[in-house]
Amino acid sequence: MVIKKSYFFVLILLLTFVLLTNFILAEGNYTKDHSKELQAAYNNAKCRIDFSMGVISAMVSASSSASSLSNYSDKLASDMTELQTFVNNNDWDGFKSFVKSTFDPDFKVARETVNSWRKTSSWRNLTAEQRKSLRDSYSSQKSTYDTCHLNSLKEVGQGRVTAFNAILDSHQKRADTLKSKGLDTSSLDKIIQDAKTQIVDPLQAALNNTRDAKAVHSALKGYCLFDGCKEGINFHLEAKFEIAKLEIALNKLKTSNVSADKLTQLETYINNAKNALNSVGTGRYNDQTKRQVWNNIKSAYSKIKEIKQTLKGE
Repeated sequence: MVIKKSYFFVLILLLTFVLLTNFILAEGNYTKDHSKELQAAYNNAKCRIDFSMGVISAMVSASSSASSLSNYSDKLASDMTELQTFVNNNDWDGFKSFVKSTFDPDFKVARETVNSWRKTSSWRNLTAEQRKSLRDSYSSQKSTYDTCHLNSLKEVGQGRVTAFNAILDSHQKRADTLKSKGLDTSSLDKIIQDAKTQIVDPLQAALNNTRDAKAVHSALKGYCLFDGCKEGINFHLEAKFEIAKLEIALNKLKTSNVSADKLTQLETYINNAKNALNSVGTGRYNDQTKRQVWNNIKSAYSKIKEIKQTLKGE
């Protein structure tokens, strides 16, 4: 069957436009509002700082020789002010960079210095009553921290679930748009549903059912919609979605007056991308495989664009 050319152009233009948009955003590099995620990450950092500063404050109160530890509290407080600036500016990349380069090292130095002080004569010269007071204070601070840490991790997790659902809703709208044009989008619908059952639902269940921070942290590292889990399930949503859309385009092109060699070239690009993605499974890309997947997707898009121009000229 040969479809009407004007209708065919609408379909191809729609497919290529959506494909190009997604390709630019490729594999999870979405520019979106990170405010909830940033605030949750900030809250988690604050749990650590409040705990550390509480311990230092108790030591300084117990012994004048511990007064120098206040300098570390001041530095950590300054770091939190800087992190708040990143939150206010919705600067996710800046936040992560600062945590890695400054906050985490400063926190480590403060912790090590506190532990070192407890091995000095200043600690040994404390009375039994002072030591008991510090131990009691530490236990209280630690209990508060454990609760704060767990809640903040769950907040991070819930923010991730919300973000994942928003991304899947966006993909569903794209699929529905294609469906409204008469295209068979069952493959896209299945990808979205699989993402929910394999990634979003298990992550939500872990957040709902666990009361242990380590388990929540493990869940956060275990379920990734794209390619972010070093150890866990990577769904590779964007690559799967793009390949499925390309297959929809290929099937539609097969009903039109397109030369067999062009269709073969297009199908080869699609199969190459699919085979490379299948070789990854739920693991992470290595650089070579990532190039194989996305270079073939890009080549397939270019081939569709070439076919579209050819048909326009007929």
